[in-house]
Amino acid sequence: MPIPSTNTVVYTVADDGAPVLTDSRTCRIIVLGPPRIVQANRSGANVVLTWTAIPGLRYRAVFKDNLGQPNWNDLAGDVVAAGQTATKTDTPGAQQRFYRIRTVE
Repeated sequence: MPIPSTNTVVYTVADDGAPVLTDSRTCRIIVLGPPRIVQANRSGANVVLTWTAIPGLRYRAVFKDNLGQPNWNDLAGDVVAAGQTATKTDTPGAQQRFYRIRTVE
């Protein structure tokens, strides 16, 4: 199934009465991909990350200074998306830094 996609689902229920009563409803299921960093800009000593988002969802930026490190480190302060993108500013101490964005339950 391609992402993003919109899928229509029709469901029907019936009872076992006499006469049999039925009802159907249609709903749409929208499948979106995971957050994707679309921009990383340097502003002085800061890096400003911008990623695709779903309004109202909570996101956390995580980082590594070296991809060989076993764990990702959280950037302090989750971001609740207000629109189709969200941003987070980091002040990295290292020469290079690798970022990921994940949703938070």
